[in-house]
Amino acid sequence: MFREQGPFDAILSDLGMPGINGFELARMIKKISPKTLIVLMIGWSAELDPKKIRESGIDRAINKPFDVDQVLQLMQEAMAIREQM
Repeated sequence: MFREQGPFDAILSDLGMPGINGFELARMIKKISPKTLIVLMIGWSAELDPKKIRESGIDRAINKPFDVDQVLQLMQEAMAIREQM
């Protein structure tokens, strides 16, 4: 979808998905469009390694459960990052 309809300004993705994980998806998207922001939704209670997050091209992460206001704030932060690119 990204290749056919993109690029998009931002991608909000889950970490765990069938056939691919959020880290793999982020790396693929960043190869195609380095300025696309990647926000990863994490449902696991364990903290993820910040180094792995950065190396995968993920710009921000949010833990589940979350509310709409948290997502809006996160997207504002992510868009501020994009403006600096």
